[in-house]
Amino acid sequence: ELSLISTEEGFDENYQVEVVKNQYLSPSLLNLVVAEFAITQLARSGVNLVETRLRIELEGQPDLTMERVHSAVSSYDPRAIFPLDSIWNNPFETPEISGVKVDITLHPGDNRAVINRVWSQPSVARPGEKLTVYVELDPYRAEPFIETFNLRLPEGLEGGEIEIIAVPAERFAGEKPAPRSLEDLIRNLNQQQRANQLAIALVTPEVVLQMDGQQISGTPWTMLNTILTDSSGGIITKPDISRKQRDVDYMLTGRRSVRLPVRLN
Repeated sequence: ELSLISTEEGFDENYQVEVVKNQYLSPSLLNLVVAEFAITQLARSGVNLVETRLRIELEGQPDLTMERVHSAVSSYDPRAIFPLDSIWNNPFETPEISGVKVDITLHPGDNRAVINRVWSQPSVARPGEKLTVYVELDPYRAEPFIETFNLRLPEGLEGGEIEIIAVPAERFAGEKPAPRSLEDLIRNLNQQQRANQLAIALVTPEVVLQMDGQQISGTPWTMLNTILTDSSGGIITKPDISRKQRDVDYMLTGRRSVRLPVRLN
């Protein structure tokens, strides 16, 4: 099922399309149908922002729902249909797909914005304290504006520095465990982010003690000198990442970051 909605012209069109049901042919054929449909409508409407929502209905599994937002400057984005191929050709089990729905929403105007800069108040990081993060967005042919996030720093923060990153959420590669089942794969795909979501990431060093081949996280620096009394031990520093995100009315590009020194008093 294909639907087309225009927020400027006020029309809502729906189409039923039948595609041969085959794990190798169906994803490609559906992508061709949707691409031809979308490109024709984009040429007719002259819009600048496109939202593509994909829902795959599966028997005995939760539905897969994904949303991509992209600029019409680069035409229709075929990656919107890629999850269908991932589901149909997964290594775990043969899925029973009962339906595929594609919704395309067209928006007028040029809704692009660049992540221009990021800063915080205060400008130093102290364990357990609140931190306000400011992100300036610079829209195309519009005045810059600021998005504000409130964070609380971890209590166990130890020396060194932290980094705050502002980035479009779809470019922030949050680590996910490798899927071990079709259900895991669907869950991972459902958590994909979009370019019209602003994400900030707080990156702090995590101290990991390694002894006799075992890794122990959460060890305070004050205890390390006492524990490391033989040569079999070592210290590993890994990045510990936490993030927040929110929807904005623009397709975002760019990446900015700021580093803050950690003060213990």
